[in-house]
Amino acid sequence: MGKLSSRTQYALEIAPTDLIHVVVGGLSYKVAIKDAVSSGIYVALAGGGQGGATQLAATKCLIGTCATLGDSVLTIDADVKGWQEIRNEGAATAYIYPQSGQNYKGLATDAYIPLPPGNKIIIESWGTGELYL
Repeated sequence: MGKLSSRTQYALEIAPTDLIHVVVGGLSYKVAIKDAVSSGIYVALAGGGQGGATQLAATKCLIGTCATLGDSVLTIDADVKGWQEIRNEGAATAYIYPQSGQNYKGLATDAYIPLPPGNKIIIESWGTGELYL
């Protein structure tokens, strides 16, 4: 148990489940771990393409290696609510693909988004089968 201020106490329990139990000011909350922010560093698939592209599993993703134009990664599932921030720190433009059979709002099914070096993009899914930029 720790103190945030003289009037507020908090406790944090993490169990091997999909939920985090948080108590703030005597009130109990259960927060889905999938809603927590995670981060990861990824290597884009050399040669590119949607099939076999590197799956981005974290909320905040850094493409650390993208050696040639079109090396590729896969973003979040458009059928599940969530978001991803993707930053490309590689040497070349990465192609950000949706999951197979999905699309970005206004684009064709399976179309990619190019992400030049030094840039970032935030992709949202509202669980509707489409991704939003």
